[in-house]
Amino acid sequence: MAETTALTLDAARDFLKAHERHYTAPAEAICAIGLSVDGKLHGAAILGRTEDGDGKLAHIYVDGTWQGYSLLYGACWRAFNALGYKRICI
Repeated sequence: MAETTALTLDAARDFLKAHERHYTAPAEAICAIGLSVDGKLHGAAILGRTEDGDGKLAHIYVDGTWQGYSLLYGACWRAFNALGYKRICI
């Protein structure tokens, strides 16, 4: 079963570079969230901040794991709320 996991920004960048050809690093990254199944990484999301101070989902990718995007989007929303952001850009 898929579960979200804490991920370092470096690990998220490495995963996204290896799997997503359109990936470019965000200007101001805040944190990263991973999606794993049985300890193996299957997805990653990097949360960032815009120049206006709003939260922004800088990049997200899942390799096809069932409901992977839904799990990561939900985790990102909860993380932004916990960090105190009132507006986010997805």
